[in-house]
Amino acid sequence: RFVVLVSGLAQYGTNLYIKFRSPRAKKTLRDEPSDKRLDSTRKGNPFENLFLSIPTDEDLRRTYFWEARRLGEKERDKFAESKRQIRLEKLWKAKWHGAIKLKEKKPEQAI
Repeated sequence: RFVVLVSGLAQYGTNLYIKFRSPRAKKTLRDEPSDKRLDSTRKGNPFENLFLSIPTDEDLRRTYFWEARRLGEKERDKFAESKRQIRLEKLWKAKWHGAIKLKEKKPEQAI
């Protein structure tokens, strides 16, 4: 993990140095016409972009909407099933219950 972290920070630091500290970058910014200089300043601050990229509550709600809906359906089904079981136990006072499957034996079939 540490190696991956260091390599990522090294790449980030290199790009940050090239953008802000390199004499070549300062020279090109001064030599550009004023129209292009305005466009290059609109690229934004990397730290501001970092904070603006954090998802809001609304973004998270939209992302997880369908997953939350499926989970809610499962919970409702589980609650309905437990309610049915409790009702059956109270009504019939049964110690167990389950589905019964009967197999019909047709008269023309021999054993």
